Amino acid sequence: MSKSAATLIAAQTRIGGALFSQDDVVIEGTIDGAVLGEASVTIGANAQIAGEVRGRDVVVAGKLDHPIFASGTVRLLATAEVRGNIEAVRVAMDEGALFEGQMKMVRSGQTTPVLRGPSATATPTPTITELPREIPSLPEIGRSRLIRKAT
Repeated sequence: MSKSAATLIAAQTRIGGALFSQDDVVIEGTIDGAVLGEASVTIGANAQIAGEVRGRDVVVAGKLDHPIFASGTVRLLATAEVRGNIEAVRVAMDEGALFEGQMKMVRSGQTTPVLRGPSATATPTPTITELPREIPSLPEIGRSRLIRKAT
């Protein structure tokens, strides 16, 4: 993919959940979850991200309160404010960038891999189950042993 063909999440765009991308992505809008990219991920000055950010190269220009993982370079621009850990092969911080967290420098190929697709997320989707109509009876107070019947 060429550098000029990145996917743009515009300032007035909101994605209700995680964003998964195999291509370069530039985020100016709101993501209500993690950003999991396999290529370059750029977080704009006014972007809002509600989860971790993963990518080959990650550039941050705005506020981010979650961890960043990169298999290449993390670059914090002068306007960046990051409160979260960074794990990457290389890190570059422009003068004026704010960073609060721990930094872990790793060799190429040793970063945590990008999770692929919604089925690979760490938190399972909650399911709604119908509750039984009857409330089970409580054991008698003072009963010292359970009697189990074979079924």
